[in-house]
Amino acid sequence: MKKPGFSLMELSIVCMIIAVLCLVGIYTHSWFNHILVHQELNRLHTTFIALSARAMLYQTPCHFVCTNDQLVPGVQFGATNTFTPHAQGAPEIAFYPNGKMKSGTLYLTDRNEQCLYCLTIPVGHVSYMRRYKLHHNQWVLLA
Repeated sequence: MKKPGFSLMELSIVCMIIAVLCLVGIYTHSWFNHILVHQELNRLHTTFIALSARAMLYQTPCHFVCTNDQLVPGVQFGATNTFTPHAQGAPEIAFYPNGKMKSGTLYLTDRNEQCLYCLTIPVGHVSYMRRYKLHHNQWVLLA
């Protein structure tokens, strides 16, 4: 006599189909892209702090050339970065032994260009970085 219900194989196939659909759905949602771009902005900020400290420690300038292959998949540099281009045409950021950094703005966006973040280094006697997010056509300073 056969018992009513589903077999273990049928349940595992259904669970696998649901998992694949969820995985594809999460990647296409804009909130996931916002988190991805925000985390990449934080990673670049940390990298720039480390390069600045390295330039001061070794008393030699450090340079960072911004190319899209350095970013995680799904994130790209914006088209209007204001740093001076390197020989390859990509923006280049310089970190000097006196603690100063080359001034400019670096934009990050997702591949669909639905979210936009930026990292700025203003002109001044002391170099510091600020992170912004474009929210409803207004730049918001991130803490």
